[in-house]
Amino acid sequence: MKMQSGPADTASALQVDIVTSDSFSTNYGWLVEHVHAFMRIADKISEFHPYIKAAWGILSAIPKTILDQIECDEEDCHIFSPANYRMCLLHASDPNFWKRTGKNLILDADQKIANFQDQFEKLKLAFTQHAVCETQLRVLQIFSTVEKLGATADLRDMHYGKNVWFDSDKQCLPGTRVAVIDELTDWINSPDGEGTPQILFFSAAAGFGKSAIAHTIAKHFHTLGCLGSSYCFDQADQANRSIQYLFSTISQNLSDLDAAWKSALCSVVTGDPALCSTLQVKEQFENFIVKPAEALTTVGPIVIVIDALDESGSQIQRKPLLDILIGRASELPKNFRILITTRLEPDISKALQLVHQHPCVKHKHVDAAEMENKSNEDDLFLYIEYKLSDIKSELGARWYECCSQLVKSSEGLFQWAAVACQYIMDSYGGELLYERLESFLGTGSGLDELYNKVLNQAFRRNNSKVMNRYRSVMGRILTAKQPLPLATLSKMHINNPAWMNDIKVIIEPLGCLLSGINGDNEIAIKPLHSSFHDYLTYSSRSGEFFIDIDHAEKEFAATVLYILKTELCFNICQLPTSFKANDDPEVNILEQPKERISSELLYACCFFSAHVLCVPCSGQVLEDLHYFLDYKFLYWLEVLSITNKVSIAQGILSSVLGWEKMDKNVKMFIEDAMKFVTTFFQPISQSAPHIYLSALPMSPSDSLIVKKYSHHFTRVVSFEKGKQISWPSINSILQGHTSWVTSVAFSPDGKYIVSGSSDKTIRMWDAQTGKPVSDSFEGHTHFVNSVAFSPDGKYIVSGSWDKTMRMWDAQTQNPVSGPSEDNTNSVTSVAFSPDGKYIVSGSWDETIRMWDAQTQKLVTHPFEGHTEHVTSVAFSPDGKYIVSGSWDKTMRMWDAQTQNPVSGPSEDNTNSVTSVAFSPDGKYIVSGSRDKTIRMWDAQTQKLVTHPFEGHTETVTSVAFSLDGKQESLSHIHLKDTQNVNSVAFSPDGKYIVSGSSDKTIRMWDAQTEKLVSDPFECHTDIVTSLAFSPDGKGIVSESYDDTKIRNHDSDINTFSILNQSYLTSTGWLCTHTGDLLLWIPPWYQSGLQWQPRNPLVIGTHITKLSCDEFTFSKDWHLCKIGA
Repeated sequence: MKMQSGPADTASALQVDIVTSDSFSTNYGWLVEHVHAFMRIADKISEFHPYIKAAWGILSAIPKTILDQIECDEEDCHIFSPANYRMCLLHASDPNFWKRTGKNLILDADQKIANFQDQFEKLKLAFTQHAVCETQLRVLQIFSTVEKLGATADLRDMHYGKNVWFDSDKQCLPGTRVAVIDELTDWINSPDGEGTPQILFFSAAAGFGKSAIAHTIAKHFHTLGCLGSSYCFDQADQANRSIQYLFSTISQNLSDLDAAWKSALCSVVTGDPALCSTLQVKEQFENFIVKPAEALTTVGPIVIVIDALDESGSQIQRKPLLDILIGRASELPKNFRILITTRLEPDISKALQLVHQHPCVKHKHVDAAEMENKSNEDDLFLYIEYKLSDIKSELGARWYECCSQLVKSSEGLFQWAAVACQYIMDSYGGELLYERLESFLGTGSGLDELYNKVLNQAFRRNNSKVMNRYRSVMGRILTAKQPLPLATLSKMHINNPAWMNDIKVIIEPLGCLLSGINGDNEIAIKPLHSSFHDYLTYSSRSGEFFIDIDHAEKEFAATVLYILKTELCFNICQLPTSFKANDDPEVNILEQPKERISSELLYACCFFSAHVLCVPCSGQVLEDLHYFLDYKFLYWLEVLSITNKVSIAQGILSSVLGWEKMDKNVKMFIEDAMKFVTTFFQPISQSAPHIYLSALPMSPSDSLIVKKYSHHFTRVVSFEKGKQISWPSINSILQGHTSWVTSVAFSPDGKYIVSGSSDKTIRMWDAQTGKPVSDSFEGHTHFVNSVAFSPDGKYIVSGSWDKTMRMWDAQTQNPVSGPSEDNTNSVTSVAFSPDGKYIVSGSWDETIRMWDAQTQKLVTHPFEGHTEHVTSVAFSPDGKYIVSGSWDKTMRMWDAQTQNPVSGPSEDNTNSVTSVAFSPDGKYIVSGSRDKTIRMWDAQTQKLVTHPFEGHTETVTSVAFSLDGKQESLSHIHLKDTQNVNSVAFSPDGKYIVSGSSDKTIRMWDAQTEKLVSDPFECHTDIVTSLAFSPDGKGIVSESYDDTKIRNHDSDINTFSILNQSYLTSTGWLCTHTGDLLLWIPPWYQSGLQWQPRNPLVIGTHITKLSCDEFTFSKDWHLCKIGA
């Protein structure tokens, strides 16, 4: 039997056989009468039902059988026809008509053929279904892969510490520290439960070897697959190993260990992208540790090692971290084992005194007695013996004695032993190694004595030139904000071409004290141990080797400002086009810094403010800062854009703004620069050329940036008409709702805005960028009337026309529980109690209800007394009372505990009370009414404190107290608006009032003089319904019936124009049809854009004309600068 080579060959053979059989029955039937031979056949489907040999001789049955067989063969053709595309692997040979004929004489072939047809149909169906399943599985696998890639991309936006992972080379020497390591390992492997703490603080004096122990534990459990993360702080590298990166780094590492953790973490950051950039330790712990921990699936201990907590930063920086590690350890998974090594700095020691109150935290301290015990001495002997093994033979019988003497001198400190051994083994000064050991044995005990010995041996103290060089070099090393390699450090000096040699001659004999001095010029140079840094910076300890940090900072500040002055320039990377974004692979801009931007310039761009703030605001440093701002500022932004670091610009400018005794003009410039960076963050960060092509020409004419720089960049778009004079009040347009926005509120920290809408949804926005931070909160079946944040910002409560109140998790957008359904009519107003435990709601069913915030269950029966719709409710600052306003023309105050009215209703209003609010001290209540007045009441007596505040010409629908709560801030206010004033809000400092009106405007008033601060903000195209100040007073959020736009305004600016986006991309870029970047248009100019290069460009309903006659772009973009 011939074997076919594959499915295709088999199917082909089958097809041939079918044709052959058919051809025989049609053309050669006459041969049947003359055939008298026996033939061997095997059918293509022999695997299913093989034919057997039949004997010839049954001639009497031939006529009938032949006719039947011809029919059968025709049916065989129907069986095999679908087999072509099934391509099943069958062994086959040519068919023989006569053998099948003989077969039919013995068996019932008709039935068999029918069975075969049925089985093949089933096989065909199974094959098809299998193919579909295979396809679906492949699609799911691809989807899963893409999903994982997307998740990884999301996590890449999170902060991640640099060089924080454990170092295998820093482990304990095998056979040493066995007792300590065993004790820590036993704790890690202890069963989860109440008796096993999740966190262990391990403390000892400097030099004990805590870090070696930490690295050993990390390596051991990493090998076992149980290491969740390691994070090693370093005093010399706090910029890369910041406390602010700790929890985000740990969480990302844990996502590599546990897939469920990764999925949960991705959900958190996807739901709130702004979290990726947060540097708040508390916010990181809650979102990056506590929330993903709920999904953790890993069984067994998950080890996290945090080394050198004492080197993490200042006491102020450490406090929130210590509070979390000690106070909130119980929120960690039971199988977490977090080992933290540290010296007992005063703040850490004080915090650890509270450990006994927290069963989830343990503190182990190694005191002097333990450091001097026999076990520790044996470990030191082994360590010294190992490190000095190369000279053992040269010392002969004195070997043991020398090692023992070094152990004694170390006083139990491994750091002393490490420095001593390294010093002895350095071939420096012409001594042989064993001679160096013998001369060293007279050194006294203690690290200070050791450091003094090394430095005295290296430098001649009586040579002033040498000592000045030493102080200059060591000053740079100690004050660098991140450790610098020799190649970069050698450029950190003004006008000293021999600085490289100066550095080398100082650091070469200090190999036992500094890292990075041998070989590669790209290895960072820093003290090997923090105790050496401490020794050098205390004059009482280091004497003539003392480094004056203040003087060193002054020199470094002058150096970095000099580098900015001399190296920053226009188009530093010779960018080929303005059409592409920085990250476009076509131009590969992000790779440019390696070639065009020096390492010292990048360092200066990132850290100049950190050095400047360490010196007095005067002299040459101040003069150089002036020069930087006046001539180099835009070029600085260019470097940050190309290196993807624009996000640090705002923080740098803000820190410089805090420089003591800052010149008023410099302050004004920096404030303007901060607005410039904030407003144009998108084009600046996405495409460096558009600092000059978009940001600069689009800035208002009164901008100090424009006044300083615009005359250097003339070949850009220019305004023929309608240029913004000052920075507009509008920061962003929050678009997303599909119907009226009915209610808005800031989060307690001012970072987010929540909005409710008649589109039945709730949305949360980033208050700074104006971007949605999540999908809409969906669940209500009718208009959302009112929204409010909980005091801790974790939850949002909403009330709706669907008669329900709902509470939502602000991060996940999920309902905390089912809707409250006890109301019998629309919920018009909701508010949290000051402690966040309760929620009060007002309803059109004339009642007030109080709910438990955790369970969303009614605390008690409804507060009844109003005879018309309740329009507004509020808690007193102490949470004891609730005030309500109603269409029944009354205001009522209730005891929150008893639900009883505190006194009779106020009946001085002549129309519906639309809004009520307590003063911050709880002494007064202010109400707004449809009788066009504002009234202030004594909270205890419910009597009017003064006459009604009259001046409105229409209904007052919203009121609020200033945060200072002073009556006199309110008692003389008359807001003379042209139509209904629908919303009023005080600035947090009580100095200003902002009002929203039916005439589509927002007005800002001086609370003392009652006069308008500026012209009306003509920002909306329909009635302004609600307003709120941000907690810091810098922002205002407004809502309107104008097609659902929420405005986030800058409250201290006077005019603005809000225009719809139409012909632009959703991100504000004006692009060509191929997606090339032409221009970025700020929000106040975005409307009705018709672009024709070199022709006037008309923008917006308030006519603005741009001239493009001089506009240069694409490959000629650099010609925008005069003389380029």
